[in-house]
Amino acid sequence: MAIMENKTWEKHANPWSGWTRMITYPLLYFPFWFLSDFLNEPSANWFMPVGLLFVIIWFIINPRIFPKPKNYDNWMSKGVLGEKLWTANKRYKDINIIFTIIPALFFIIAIYTTYMNLFWETMFFASIPFLFKLWFLDRMVFYYGANKENL
Repeated sequence: MAIMENKTWEKHANPWSGWTRMITYPLLYFPFWFLSDFLNEPSANWFMPVGLLFVIIWFIINPRIFPKPKNYDNWMSKGVLGEKLWTANKRYKDINIIFTIIPALFFIIAIYTTYMNLFWETMFFASIPFLFKLWFLDRMVFYYGANKENL
């Protein structure tokens, strides 16, 4: 996210970009659900590599395909613009452990439980990084409010 240009950040501030990206996060787990089948019989189980490729491509193109919003008076736009400011000011070192390391541990466990096809365990462990992302966005809304004159 730190290497995005200003024009890309403005497009990504479109609420459609932010929300469609958020609802895509759970799709990261689906390919891993089928990974053991793919490893046992790669030719018959195409979903794993194609699904993972789709999600990766979507995360790359998502901030670029939506138009710049008419205004930024919504929660998601303020969160994205706050993230832009926070990243530009290199503030990511401030709360790195809370919003990066802790969710990453749960993400790894969620990938493992997904691979093992443990549905409820996957739901639990996958929800933690998702909730942390929403919490991070909420903090970025406040950061935007306090620093929007620097935008």
